[in-house]
Parts: sequence; C-alpha cells; structure tokens
Amino acid sequence: MSKRAWHMIPAVIFFLCAAISLYSTYTTTTKRGGSELIGHEAPSLSARAIEGYNAIPSKDMLFHYQYVLVNFFASWCTPCLAEHPHLLAFSKEYEVKIAGVAWRDSPDHVKHLLEQHGNPYDYLGTDLMDASAFAYGVEGLPESFLVDKDGKVVASFQGGLTPETIAQRFAPHVPKRSTAQVQGE
Repeated sequence: MSKRAWHMIPAVIFFLCAAISLYSTYTTTTKRGGSELIGHEAPSLSARAIEGYNAIPSKDMLFHYQYVLVNFFASWCTPCLAEHPHLLAFSKEYEVKIAGVAWRDSPDHVKHLLEQHGNPYDYLGTDLMDASAFAYGVEGLPESFLVDKDGKVVASFQGGLTPETIAQRFAPHVPKRSTAQVQGE
C-alpha cells in the first residue's frame, strides 16, 4: 500500500463514524414512526390547500372536540385507491372527520381522483415538501392515524385500509353515528 493510501485511512474512518452518528441520531430522536405516535399529541399538519375543497385547519381547530382520521394518500398509489371506498363507508358510519393529506402529489391529480371516485375527506391538502409526512413518520402510502378528541394519536395503520382493519384498529375508539344521522346524509 502506498504512503498516500495510508494517509487516507484516518479521513475515511472519520467520515464513516460521522455518517453512522448522524444516521443513528436522525432515526432515534427526530423521526417517530406511526406506532410510536400512539399516546402522544398529534403533530400539526402543514398541508397546502386545494382549491374547491375544505383546507386542513390549524391543529387547535382540527383536533378540537372531534375524532379525526389523518390519511396520507396519493392519486398514483394503487393501495390508496383500493382503500378509498372503505374511507367513504367509515366516515358515513362513524362520528369521525377525515383529513386527507396528498403526499407528493399534484392538486390536479388529486381533484381528478376525487371526481372519479368520490370524496371521503372533510379536509384536504397536499404535502409536496414532506413536512406533514415527516412529522407523522410516514414512510409509505397509504398510512392513517386516528386522533381522539383530546388531540392524541390513539391508533395508526400503515397500508391499505379494509373493513377488517378499520373495525379492528379504528372503530373501537370512535362512536357510531345514530341511525337518523346515517339516513339523513
């Protein structure tokens, strides 16, 4: 090995140690995954409004005295499309508001999806800069978080929702709508 190669070894070791240190700090203290949020206060949503739909209100307004399902989705996501009718049914049967956060998606594509398949969302926004997804620890789509009336995350699910996962993960935390409420809608 040449003299020059020997001089590079300390620099390589330093950069490897620095990279490992930064990675472990990032993954253990900065980002909390979905299940790690359970029992903790829900983060704010920094989603940009989509014209023609109700914008996601401030955290104090959104999580004030109501159950909210925060659903991260995208128009290009096949499992998101598959869960879409189940979100519609959940919002009709249970006393829950649904905040849809379109992750890395254009407002035009989101509008097209909702025009074609219906709109389960009471509030809607896009997260083009990943601020909301990062705060919630989203790593893939779809991913959903149920926030209770006190603003705490009580359940989460990563993957496409089905009637079974809704019944197991979210329904036990949320009251059902009365028969009159369901028929009146």
